[in-house]
Amino acid sequence: MLPALGLAVGVLCGALEPSGGAALLAREGFVVGDAPRRLLLVPAAEGGSMEAHGSLLADERLESSQDARRLHRTLSLVTTGSLLVTGVLGTLTAINEGTAFKSGRCETGGPLFGDYGCDSLHIVHGASAILSTTLYTATAVQGLSIGSPSLAQEHGPLYRILSYVHLVGIVVQPLLGLISAYPEVIGIDPEAREHFGDVMRTVHIGVGYVTIAAYATTTVLEF
Repeated sequence: MLPALGLAVGVLCGALEPSGGAALLAREGFVVGDAPRRLLLVPAAEGGSMEAHGSLLADERLESSQDARRLHRTLSLVTTGSLLVTGVLGTLTAINEGTAFKSGRCETGGPLFGDYGCDSLHIVHGASAILSTTLYTATAVQGLSIGSPSLAQEHGPLYRILSYVHLVGIVVQPLLGLISAYPEVIGIDPEAREHFGDVMRTVHIGVGYVTIAAYATTTVLEF
């Protein structure tokens, strides 16, 4: 009887040995001694995964922002070139049609580009101005898609001031050009229209130079 009882106790104790329990728990994926460590490591692993995901998102945002800045610089260069062409055409038109300081060559003789310079050059100048305004608007809208920091924050107060300058210039230039070419739209007396047109053309050219210079400077600051 006693040997049988001893054998039963031995079998029972053997079934409850750590090695047997360890084998059973190992099949479940962990051991008892590892439980505290695993409880600590599981949250850490999850946190690490979240941290890696956040880092990946940050890298994607940075890359997207850099792409947007590169695109904006390209558009700014194209717009600057278009503004320069518009300014040159405006200057040639003013030489032919006259300013507050000098009569135009269409009146005194020897106009630039001959009859074409007197009859059609101002139309080409107007078309170039429309293109420049369109490019300016597209560049400005694209600049709004750039994340923080904004272009003004990145390039400082000078950039911000010059941005306001060329924005005002772009807004008023079409009005000045229209009034210069057609003073009658605002009811100027027929006898005073020629002189008024020369004066407004002079203002138009001056504002154009300031606008182009301000925009070109902000473009340089972006590089």
